[in-house]
Amino acid sequence: MNQSADALQKQWKRYLEAFQCELADKEAERMINTWNPYQVERNFQFSRNISYYATGTFRGVGFRDTAQDIMAMIPFDLERSKDKLMQLLGQQYCDGHVNHYFFPTEGWDPVTSIHSDDHLWPILTVYDLIMEEGSLQFLEEPVAWYDGGKASVWQHLQQAIQFTLAHLGERGFPLMLRSDWNDQLFRVCRQGKGESIWTAMQFGTALLRMRELAGLLHDDVAETLYRNVYQQQQQLVNTLGWDGAWFRRAIMDNGLYLGTKDNAEAKLWLNAQTWSVISEMGDLDKCHQAMNSVAEFLDTPLGIKKIHPSITTFPSPEDPLTNYNKGTGENGAIFCHANTWAIIAECMLGRGDRAWKYYRQLIPNVAMQQATPERYKAEPYVYASNLFGPESDKFGLANVSWLTGTAAWMYIAATQYILGIKPRWHGLEVKPCLPTNWQEATVIRMFRGKKMRIKISWQATEITEIA
Repeated sequence: MNQSADALQKQWKRYLEAFQCELADKEAERMINTWNPYQVERNFQFSRNISYYATGTFRGVGFRDTAQDIMAMIPFDLERSKDKLMQLLGQQYCDGHVNHYFFPTEGWDPVTSIHSDDHLWPILTVYDLIMEEGSLQFLEEPVAWYDGGKASVWQHLQQAIQFTLAHLGERGFPLMLRSDWNDQLFRVCRQGKGESIWTAMQFGTALLRMRELAGLLHDDVAETLYRNVYQQQQQLVNTLGWDGAWFRRAIMDNGLYLGTKDNAEAKLWLNAQTWSVISEMGDLDKCHQAMNSVAEFLDTPLGIKKIHPSITTFPSPEDPLTNYNKGTGENGAIFCHANTWAIIAECMLGRGDRAWKYYRQLIPNVAMQQATPERYKAEPYVYASNLFGPESDKFGLANVSWLTGTAAWMYIAATQYILGIKPRWHGLEVKPCLPTNWQEATVIRMFRGKKMRIKISWQATEITEIA
């Protein structure tokens, strides 16, 4: 027993030593050093199974969920990240699309619904892995297609791009297909005509990474293609996608826009604003205005709502966009996963105080104290999927803790954007976006086999290697 306990302690010590920080805010320090990595590990292992909220009998391994979970694991364990990425890519078909859920333990048939975003997520994950390792070798690894044959990881990623290019709508945005990241949006694309403006932004984010990887591979043809497609999508985002004070969310089957001032409900959608920045597609003035609209209409004392206003009868009383009550789930709740992208967007715009506000208000113990423990009703050390929003009489109730992409993305937001320590091809980039009342922060990070001490202040950044 003592040997087992000792081995477990050493394992956690080795894992957590990959990234440690000293911050002025001890609540944040504790989350970044211990509890957030702990939740990252749990989600990496079990995806969305085993919890109070899911019995493990229907969720299996979600493709998009797991691709995002791996992103946070990469700095801790490259080899395990590679193994899981290979498992994911084995769920991809020759034409580039993927299975939505699969069941490697149970051996059941996969869920084969085709979504506009699923197949694009591994591009972001593989890119992060390449930048962490500083090697292109992983791109050469052979992976089986789900429907037969093999191809390299690089060819799998290229086919993901080709699948989206083969499924563009009438106006040129990616077709929603079954839906995009917002699963409830299947209701606006049942006829197969709906287009996702958000997926165009996700597509753009993937294209930026593919263009860089193609350059490293000296693949001039691919690099030119990805540049041209990015520019085409970018033009659409800034013209048809712009509503005057924020970016629109989608085009419905009937040709009308979703997420516009002309809608009686669901005028403003969080994800379209944040990803206009993350994708670098939005014109800078539009991005500033869009994120200002987020602050004005979506932010609350407990986090940022996913949409505003909540839905009761939109687009029609007979077929509303969601079955959720107002202020819950997809319908006006504080969707914590989506909040992480607001933090990243504000950092990319250089607005550290607002990014820090968004980050700190969702630290579980901070949110619990604000909502009161009697209302919050979840663990004060792990992130929840969502909190009931202000249009609910249970405002502040934490829903679906543990099982959430919030864990992975909150860790990325804190370490790579607020603290600003991001792996790049030629080494670590240190580009912090700290709140103005901080004097300094210190980070110890393992990177390519070396332990680095990074001291960040407003005056200078000092990086030293620790023996």
